[in-house]
Amino acid sequence: MSYVILTDSASDLTPKLGGGICAEIIPLTYRLDGVDYQDKKEEGYDLSPFYQSIRDGVTCTTSAINMETFVNSFEKYLKNGQDVLYIAFSSALSATCQNARIAADELREKYPEQKVMVVDSLCVCLGLGYLISLIGNRLGEFSDIGQIADYIEEIKLKICHWFTVDSLKYLERGGRVSHVSAALGTVLRINPLMRTDDEGKLAYYDKTRGRKNAIAWLADRFSDEYDVDCHGTAWIGHADSLVDAAALRDMLIEKGASNVVISDIGPVIGAHSGPGTLALFFIAKGR
Repeated sequence: MSYVILTDSASDLTPKLGGGICAEIIPLTYRLDGVDYQDKKEEGYDLSPFYQSIRDGVTCTTSAINMETFVNSFEKYLKNGQDVLYIAFSSALSATCQNARIAADELREKYPEQKVMVVDSLCVCLGLGYLISLIGNRLGEFSDIGQIADYIEEIKLKICHWFTVDSLKYLERGGRVSHVSAALGTVLRINPLMRTDDEGKLAYYDKTRGRKNAIAWLADRFSDEYDVDCHGTAWIGHADSLVDAAALRDMLIEKGASNVVISDIGPVIGAHSGPGTLALFFIAKGR
């Protein structure tokens, strides 16, 4: 092909889900107990040990992809005569997108005959993964990366991101909730219900008591909002909570979903939302 599509590991795409759409999934870095790891999801990966470490209190931090990494990744395709489209996870949540734009600006001067484009998806986790899959479904319709970029702008704010967490303490660490709210939420068994808004930021929306009620609430969002023209497709992400993901899938099917994908939330997102995070992604008329 005359172009390549790249994204980053915050998409939580696995080799199976990626389906060869992306020439490369550039990994972010996470530091677990003082050791750096690249966020790569290879066949047969198992995230249970990672999430158990988080439950045990091991500290985990994450790092954006730096400009040099982007220059190296983009340039090898440009040298091969291919245009490059990089689809970044939300700029509101990381410096990754901005670093990619700086790298693209530098490379445009060096390769003026080729295109290097960076698109801010305003999506995160499997919301970005779902966006990539939608592009893959229509790949034969696009003759250049500009057309793909236009399609992304058309569809990205229709991809709903709803999620709940099993414990508020991880959101507290990231400054998403106060210490008092986290303490009260734990005592009262409050489950926050959150979304990604039109600016690509995490936003508090509502709350419920008890995990089962939170899962049912997510299923209701799908039933009330999904775009029927999209054939009832939904993606579910979970942070070491497969039983709850399966329960949500069953509820979605009862409410009209015809295609439900379940996959893991990776370390980069899971480090901030915590074990037990359950996320739902689908297309609506808007977020």
